[in-house]
Amino acid sequence: MDMIKDDILSKIMRKFTFDENGFLDSKMYIVEKHETIHKENIECYLQYSKCIYTIIEDGRYQNGNSDIKYKVFESTLEWGNEQGLKPIGVAFVNTRLITYLDNKERAFLEIYVPVEEE
Repeated sequence: MDMIKDDILSKIMRKFTFDENGFLDSKMYIVEKHETIHKENIECYLQYSKCIYTIIEDGRYQNGNSDIKYKVFESTLEWGNEQGLKPIGVAFVNTRLITYLDNKERAFLEIYVPVEEE
């Protein structure tokens, strides 16, 4: 990765682990798209064939102090449960857009929640 030329924000992924009682852990990773990785350099490869996918606006920018992760994951997991989907206990979040409107920062997040195969 070229730290001067590459867009670092688009390469940062946050990983959350959770169970039925709530969040267990959170880690940040620098990731590369599959097409840009040379096979001999692969240390870890993420692949989940079935996920719940959503894009949301980060709540702390909506009202200034709210941590959105609890509200978003609760509603996403509730929707998944209604659809008969069972999460495997991990979720991935990417920042997709940060913009400014009326002198306020707005951030939009892309969320993947892998679910069990049928």
